[in-house]
Amino acid sequence: MRRPLAALATLLIMGGMLWMSLARRDPPAPDSLTGPQASSGGDPRRQSDLRSASARIETLLEVARRGDLAAYLASFDNPLRGRLEQQADQRGRAAFADELRRAARARKSHAIFAPVADGEGPDTARILVESIFADRIERQTYRLARRQAAWLITEVETARDREPSEPLGSLAAFHEPEGVPVATEEMTSRLIDSEENY
Repeated sequence: MRRPLAALATLLIMGGMLWMSLARRDPPAPDSLTGPQASSGGDPRRQSDLRSASARIETLLEVARRGDLAAYLASFDNPLRGRLEQQADQRGRAAFADELRRAARARKSHAIFAPVADGEGPDTARILVESIFADRIERQTYRLARRQAAWLITEVETARDREPSEPLGSLAAFHEPEGVPVATEEMTSRLIDSEENY
């Protein structure tokens, strides 16, 4: 009687384990997502929309490299666009375009991070761009909003990291180590005293 019960219990346990492992492999359907996965853009359609926001930043960097002022300004939404147009008019449009080209040449490299939803609405996004210059690392957070069929930049926040003592890309210099840590007589006597107290 014990053997059939043990065999039945073993089969039930193994069946339960198999069922649990299969249940873990099947991800929930996109429509049934809840919690942080849903709010972070787990829906594939939402991810596709956010990727098109990332394309706006790639275009912005490319037109700045070419000095295409009209296309550069077209990447922004008002009131930011109005402020940039005013700066371009004050400096002169050719000089402003030259500044765009010069800034793009000064950038050694950059990384565009994956866009994330910014706020509750489906039509806002936030993208972080990290740019490396010879004398600094700069992080810019772009906030975008979808206007009809296009994403436009509504705000840009810039933060600079510490400036390195040597320009990025320069040859590394060898610095002698301070030396091997050696116990002084005072430290040795304290160690001996503490061991004696135990």
